[in-house]
Amino acid sequence: MKNKNIDSILIIICLCIIAVLSVNLILSRGKTKADAPVAASPDSAAESAKTLEEQAAAQAAAESAAAEQAELDAAASRAEEVANEIAQTTDPAEEQGAAYPNGKPGFTTENIDFDYINTLDNGIIGAGYYDGNRDELNRPNEVVANQDAYAGYNAVFVRDPDNTIMLTFTLGYEAGYTAMVLDTLAERGIRATFFVNHMYASENPDLVRRMIDEGHVVGSHSWSHPEPGVPALGIEGAYEDMVSMQDYMRENFAYEVFLYSFPSGRFSIATLELARELGYKTVFWSFAYNDYDQTNPPSTDEAFARFVGELHPGAIYLMHLMVPANQEALGPFLDEAMAEGYTFVTY
Repeated sequence: MKNKNIDSILIIICLCIIAVLSVNLILSRGKTKADAPVAASPDSAAESAKTLEEQAAAQAAAESAAAEQAELDAAASRAEEVANEIAQTTDPAEEQGAAYPNGKPGFTTENIDFDYINTLDNGIIGAGYYDGNRDELNRPNEVVANQDAYAGYNAVFVRDPDNTIMLTFTLGYEAGYTAMVLDTLAERGIRATFFVNHMYASENPDLVRRMIDEGHVVGSHSWSHPEPGVPALGIEGAYEDMVSMQDYMRENFAYEVFLYSFPSGRFSIATLELARELGYKTVFWSFAYNDYDQTNPPSTDEAFARFVGELHPGAIYLMHLMVPANQEALGPFLDEAMAEGYTFVTY
């Protein structure tokens, strides 16, 4: 009986051990399954790939937008720099217009009253050399009379009687003296007015550009320089001639011409009015002499004597550069005139 009890106890103990081991085994397997990674389903993988693509696309778009903004910022910065440069640069046209009596020049082909102009006298009037009587200021009487007669057409023969001189050079072709004259003027800081026609401007663009760059005023001496005079072209022909030269200077030099000089000084009431309506100031002279005759050229001494002897307040000097005398006498004359209290000006 005692042995049977012992056997029963041993059986119970064995069963308990087996139960404990079974429980541990079950718990161990459960933990392993919980720690193992769970395989993603096909749908979940596709969704993950789509999300990555969207993120890459968003990042690329952001980078592109940032690059475009950087370009815009750089362009805006450059535009501001250019605007500042322009603001600090003196416009030659503004310099020209500063002393213009009737406001800033403005050439225009609009509202030209051809009907009215064609009612005016187109008979040729010549401005020549003045060797006759002079007033108390040494101004030729004929010049003063012309100034009174034609001032209403925006024409000037002599300036106001102050101690100023306006130097003008009429250039039909280049004889080799223009650069030397420009040197002489530059040495003294003097500005002059150069009237050029189409032939001169087209054959000597470097000289015309130098005139502009050095602050001189360039005026129109017509396109074709008709020897009989601009009135001989008729009003429509004169209009085409004036406008063609204006267009040429704009297109080739980006320069706005506002002064006009009639070839050979031959004008008419009708062509004066035409020039006025186009916006020109017409410039004549109160000093001139036969300084372009290459067969009988004046001497340097003769040129200097004339320059000084005919000095007068508000003078407008007309010179040609076809013989050496004017160029050679110019420097000494400028020095003498300044010593006498004159200053040199332009419109």
